[in-house]
Amino acid sequence: MLNSNSASAAIYDWLGATSSDVTVASNWSDETTHAGGVPGSGDDVYIGVNSTYQYYSGTLKTGNINLTTMPVVTANTTWKSLTFGYNVKTLTSYTYGTMANLSLTVNSSVTLTVTGNVTQNHNPSAAASPFNYVTTTIEGAGTLLCQGNFLVGDVTTQPSNTVADVSKVALQINQLTITGNVILNSNGNNASGGNAGICYPLFSVEKGTTTLLKQITFAKNNNPLYNGYDIYNPGQSGYPGYGEVTADNTSGSASTFELQYKQPIVLADNFYVYFEYGGNSGTVLYDDPNAENQTIYTANEPSVTTTATYINITSPSYYNLTFSGPSPKVVDKNSPLGSGTQGLVVGNNWTTSGGVVNLSINNPTITVGGGWTNSTTVTQGTGSITTGGFVTNSATITGSTATITVGGLFTNSGIFTCGTGSVTYEGGYTNSANFTATTTGMIYFTGTQTLLDNSTAGTTFYKVTFNSPGSTATTATMTAGIGNFTLANTGVLTMVSPAQLVAGSTTVGGATYLTLISNGVGTASIAPISGTSTISGNVKVQRYIPGGSAAYRSYRLLTLPVNISSLTNNQATTEGFIDLSSLNSSIITAGPGTGFSYTTKTANPLMYLYDESRAQNFTAYVAGKNVGIYSLATSSPYQDIYYPKGAAATPAPTATAAVPVGNSVQVYYVGPYVSSPTLSASAPAASTASATGYLNQGTIPVYVFPSTSSKTLSYSPSVNTLPAQGLGLNQVGNPYASTIDLDSVYFDNKSGTAAIGPSFWELKQPSNIFVAYNASSHTASTTGSGAEAYVASGQGFFVQAITATSALTFYEQEKVNVQLGTSTTPVLILSRRNNNYMPAAEVIPSGLAGLHLQMTKDSVNYVQTGIYFNRSWNDKYSPQEDAIDMGGFSPQVYLSSYSTDNVRLSINQLGDYSKGKIVKLYTSATSSGSYTMSLADINNIDALYDVYLRDHKLNDSVDLRTTSSYSFTINTSDTTSYGGNRFDLVIALKSLPTYQLVTFTGQKVNSGVQLNWVANNAGTYTGFVLEKQGADNTFNPIYTMQSNGSSIYDFVDSKPITGNNTYRLAQSDINGNITYSSLVTIGYSNISSSGYFSVYPNPSKSIINVLVNPTTATNANYTADIYNTSGVLLDHRILNTYTWTEDVSSYKEGVYIIALKNLNGDPLEMEKFIKIK
Repeated sequence: MLNSNSASAAIYDWLGATSSDVTVASNWSDETTHAGGVPGSGDDVYIGVNSTYQYYSGTLKTGNINLTTMPVVTANTTWKSLTFGYNVKTLTSYTYGTMANLSLTVNSSVTLTVTGNVTQNHNPSAAASPFNYVTTTIEGAGTLLCQGNFLVGDVTTQPSNTVADVSKVALQINQLTITGNVILNSNGNNASGGNAGICYPLFSVEKGTTTLLKQITFAKNNNPLYNGYDIYNPGQSGYPGYGEVTADNTSGSASTFELQYKQPIVLADNFYVYFEYGGNSGTVLYDDPNAENQTIYTANEPSVTTTATYINITSPSYYNLTFSGPSPKVVDKNSPLGSGTQGLVVGNNWTTSGGVVNLSINNPTITVGGGWTNSTTVTQGTGSITTGGFVTNSATITGSTATITVGGLFTNSGIFTCGTGSVTYEGGYTNSANFTATTTGMIYFTGTQTLLDNSTAGTTFYKVTFNSPGSTATTATMTAGIGNFTLANTGVLTMVSPAQLVAGSTTVGGATYLTLISNGVGTASIAPISGTSTISGNVKVQRYIPGGSAAYRSYRLLTLPVNISSLTNNQATTEGFIDLSSLNSSIITAGPGTGFSYTTKTANPLMYLYDESRAQNFTAYVAGKNVGIYSLATSSPYQDIYYPKGAAATPAPTATAAVPVGNSVQVYYVGPYVSSPTLSASAPAASTASATGYLNQGTIPVYVFPSTSSKTLSYSPSVNTLPAQGLGLNQVGNPYASTIDLDSVYFDNKSGTAAIGPSFWELKQPSNIFVAYNASSHTASTTGSGAEAYVASGQGFFVQAITATSALTFYEQEKVNVQLGTSTTPVLILSRRNNNYMPAAEVIPSGLAGLHLQMTKDSVNYVQTGIYFNRSWNDKYSPQEDAIDMGGFSPQVYLSSYSTDNVRLSINQLGDYSKGKIVKLYTSATSSGSYTMSLADINNIDALYDVYLRDHKLNDSVDLRTTSSYSFTINTSDTTSYGGNRFDLVIALKSLPTYQLVTFTGQKVNSGVQLNWVANNAGTYTGFVLEKQGADNTFNPIYTMQSNGSSIYDFVDSKPITGNNTYRLAQSDINGNITYSSLVTIGYSNISSSGYFSVYPNPSKSIINVLVNPTTATNANYTADIYNTSGVLLDHRILNTYTWTEDVSSYKEGVYIIALKNLNGDPLEMEKFIKIK
């Protein structure tokens, strides 16, 4: 290293006399010795500062410094300071003047150390001089270490009057390290009073790396002219304010501006900092090495006065941006100035490493044009994060309520936690570590992309949507990984047309990469799929089955939301079939044949289909409508063996059939499958049944077993001659991986020749009882959670054909996002809450009058029946109104009511109860013991009616409105203690006092005609209709009300006609009997309260009415005279009423006068009227 060649400090001027090498003595002039030499560590170095130098040639002489050769540092060198001037031999012309170009080059592997300051002096120029721009370029593959400050512009040089000069330092060196500050000095002309010129400083990072350990600071000296350079050079706009710092302004040349101070910029008004200036290749690196928050500047940072912005006013604010070092990074807030680009805007790539990045302090928006690589902890604030390219995370990213958008490939090998805001993936998705979605934040996939999960835990979605951004379909493809993908138990997957999803292998029985989770809280669901969207490939779908007590060892109605026939099954064109053997891996299945999870053959099947066309037969469970499955097929074509019609347990069955989508199977549940299953009578644990196949989707007509070639339901009146035999009942199932709404199912299937009945039956556990729901009247056989209107994914139910052409078709729009779990509201129909949780008075839909009776054995075994009333319904059985009582699969208790034609019903919709009702009840139980009957709820039945339970066996009755329950005993050996003859429900009108209308009167008031009536014993059940006689003498209602317990009522007719207004009062008692009051007639005119009398109609052809104002007339005794205009008396009469009429039909056309006088002959008032033809 070359440190010094002199004993004391000196100033060395660069001459470049013989070469560019700074180690050659002849290239320098020592201002002290006036001789050559090489500056060392204690020397000050001038380059282009002076235009002359002195030297000895016999005597001391002066020579010109002609800088044609610029210095090159070829060896490690140390100087005390370095100052650049503006004196060069050759000036470069440009549009608005000439430019002096200086340079310093540091060669590769060489370090130039300046222990003091590096300074670029200003050029004062002259008013007439075109020389107004100095550019000093520091370049080379080596290193410049400035251990002091780096000054652009000295503080003393002043511009000449009306002169604007630029002093620019262009940094193109491999490495520049500034230990101190970067100081930009902007100078004005003090002699001229300021605002007459400017020396403009410009610090430009163009190539290599510039590392600043302290701050960028700004100073104004001698009042420089704001925007002076652009003002004096028309058309210029690149030199705003008093000075500027630019980075990344050389296209194609990589540069890095490294900032290590906690607050790298000391903000100053009208000094500009551009971290990206059009080069599109630079990087700004924030890497404070200390454990302190480092400020990251965003777009349009406000100034000191906050009225304008001078930092990052270009977009993007950065091209490449990197966070490093141990300091926490605090990104500044969005600009409060309300215009321009907002937040942290990166044109290309963003790299976050080192200390934590806390975006939640100032909540900026983040916009990255390229990709984001993260290896630290990043916490999002309320500002969105958007990348146009990849996101690669190897550490921790935590989302928030704001959105995150990933424009390219997402690769996660760290911890990525979504917030409640949406996360959008426009490119591929790869996870090998920890990805956590929230229950409320939506995740979007919006491109043709590949999804891969190689983590142990897998990727779990809660709300996920696959969406094509335009009209062209995009396809998201899940591929084979380790953890793969799951949709959480409360999750919803949505397809927006025309997006496509491939969720697994497309071969039958192939691999699945997506699992729909089910547990006691809820079950994952697929939202309605519309348009051309499809989900193809194999999917695993779960169905939670409650357990935990012996009562759960019973039947379930199960179906499968997947099929083994079609990649995107739509049975409108292609029939799909389900694979019952897929249940083997999760629950115990068994039967007399093979293919079950319990491999030892059993005497009876544990799985049954249902055939409505079979006659009822109670000699054996498989002898009637329940069709036992003898063997399961475990491979294509999945033709299961069942008992043919009429067969009992023997001989062995021979019939085979595949089970179509939309059918369900009765499964006797004995527990989850384990490696060594047992059929011992024990309390089964809960389990999660799972099935693998292609998701059922689209429009699905049901091909009901066993006639799998027909889309019509089974309807067999020849073998089902009585309603109780189940005419038209078909065992079907929800085909979709979603809850469906039975109201929608009925709406879509209630019309035309294929119409079905409105009633649906579902099997509830653990009571083993069928509950019914009527989707037309919204009535149910049970109170409780309201689950009867919904059918869960994987759940079977019964529907009723009402003709031979009835058919059932499922549609995507019948899906609803309603979770049905063991503790949800509504509750999972496969389960049932303990009776202790039953509400005392469940609200029946508005307008319905009805009640539910409940028969209870204990908290688990109870049954309800629904009885409703409406005047439009019939007391006889109708499949359009009533639901037959299907009982259940060996329940402990039975309760139903009878129609008047003796049909047992779980929903009994009867006519109006106003004249009283007696409803016969059916009760039974499987064992002798004590039971209770209670009123589970009652709604909209008038309190004037008593509701009694009558016990004919004990000749007893109880008021169910006031008594919580009625206890009774059933003895199974005594047929009088149960059945249809012991109990009935009695609804009877209470004894009421006689109604009486006391008075009905009327009178004229200022606002119209007021009617008043007084009624005794009207109660709250008497209807009043005030009627008014019309021009055609018919009466029309003008006011209707229900009595309110009061005896005095009134109403004002605000629109009386001129003349006589006649009213009557119609009164309707509790039984609907109507009586009418006597008529009340009130004469009315439009005269004011001060007018004496009026004549109407006027003009008139025949009859005129005269109405005397009772408020001005002291009494009704007066005389009336009618005169023509000639004064001839035409009529005279003495009157004692306020109203009278006169027939003027014989009068000639013309004007006539009516004069009223009192009985003493004193005139009272006169009015004119006109006689017309």
